[in-house]
Amino acid sequence: MQINSKDIKFALNNWAKYIMDTRNVSYSLDSRIPIFIQYLNYRSKIVFPKPRKVTFSKLFEQQANQHSNKIAIDKLKIAFEEGKDVNAYLSKDSLNASKFDGLLDYYGVKHFHLGDTIENGFVKRTKDLALVFVNNNEAFFLAIKPHGGDAWHNSDILEILNSEKPNFLNHVKLQGVSNEGDKIDKLDDIKLLRKFNINTFIPIHDDFFFPPGGGRTAAGCNVEHVIAMDSIVEYLEEYFRVLNRIISLEKICTESVWGRLKEFKIDRIYLSESKLDMKDIHVDKFRLKIIASKNKVIYKELSISVI
Repeated sequence: MQINSKDIKFALNNWAKYIMDTRNVSYSLDSRIPIFIQYLNYRSKIVFPKPRKVTFSKLFEQQANQHSNKIAIDKLKIAFEEGKDVNAYLSKDSLNASKFDGLLDYYGVKHFHLGDTIENGFVKRTKDLALVFVNNNEAFFLAIKPHGGDAWHNSDILEILNSEKPNFLNHVKLQGVSNEGDKIDKLDDIKLLRKFNINTFIPIHDDFFFPPGGGRTAAGCNVEHVIAMDSIVEYLEEYFRVLNRIISLEKICTESVWGRLKEFKIDRIYLSESKLDMKDIHVDKFRLKIIASKNKVIYKELSISVI
């Protein structure tokens, strides 16, 4: 029996459920959004602990110096620099995979509470938030804004990013297109379009940009997460097609396919995949178990689990 995309998606979703159950991350079984994409949503919201360079925008520098809780800001800065876990500063919805963050999905910006005491695993919730652009190497603090309202929609933070760290937006800048004529930059228009998961080009100064966070699908999940899942499924489908071709009548060939096969046995093959990264989306290690018979592979079991 040839494995197909449905089998792979089933395995990915089951694996994602297992991972999130072990981490006490909630998700929705009733959602039309696949569990694996909900998992990618959870992964995109959290910050992986590693030392990062920390920089402040001119605006943030001014706000931080005058802020009533400068101690908390300093603690968060040091935690980023030392590679400590900063996820306690995030929204509690960071542990709810079915909750999607518009600020992150459209602008690629995370928000951190500025409390300095821990309550039930999170810092004390605060009215003011630090809006931060975080990548693998750097945390760029953009601005301090009050929770809710315009903080989620106002593109002024992208204007700061474009002015002070334009390299962070180069990959989403439309080339050869100038910002002329009608443009969508009013908050009411942005809120309305977001309500219906409509993506638009973002005008910043004299240029247009794709949503730095990837944007949303009509279903309400991140576009890049859908692309990631589709790419993984397509890759594994091709993998199994190649695997079938190298199965001989008496034994399984021990040659490597794309350098991916790590261990071979006549009765079982284990594929240990250590890295399936789509841009900045990191997928945990997983294992596929395949049952093989004499002259063909019989996929009696397809499961993914933590190695």
